[in-house]
Amino acid sequence: MHRITIVLAILLSASCSKRPPQAVVKHDVAVYKLLSYQSLAGQCRVDPSTAVLDVNPLIEEAGIVRYDSAACIYTLTDAAAQKITALPPRTALAFTVDKEVIYYFVYMPLFTNSECRESIVTTMITGPTMPVRLGYPPYPEPNIPDQRNDKRLMDALQAKGKL
Repeated sequence: MHRITIVLAILLSASCSKRPPQAVVKHDVAVYKLLSYQSLAGQCRVDPSTAVLDVNPLIEEAGIVRYDSAACIYTLTDAAAQKITALPPRTALAFTVDKEVIYYFVYMPLFTNSECRESIVTTMITGPTMPVRLGYPPYPEPNIPDQRNDKRLMDALQAKGKL
């Protein structure tokens, strides 16, 4: 009987294999300010290879109320909107999902008289709405990739009920 128990234990342990732990996908959406970065030569656009995110997000997921993907406009809480409008012009930011950068963008207040054609920008027009546009001022055909509705970001926002 003792031999049967040992044989069963060996067979069971040999047939059971441990599976590697699966990565936990949280879908945490946040906006980070950049601690440091360089612009691409001659452009108002973040060079991703030089960008360093701040340790803590400027706007956490709770500050994002919803996103209108057709109009590319975020609705933020009042506190989150105030954090954006308090930034100096041309502040570089990043939209992230689980701290992975989806795209970089630049805060360009409406009173700014400079151009930023080569970047995704926000202008914070009224209240807690944050439009994200291609170029500043908006151009009909900007020569930049449109990452505003990136699938990873849309999936994360959908999972959180913010679309």
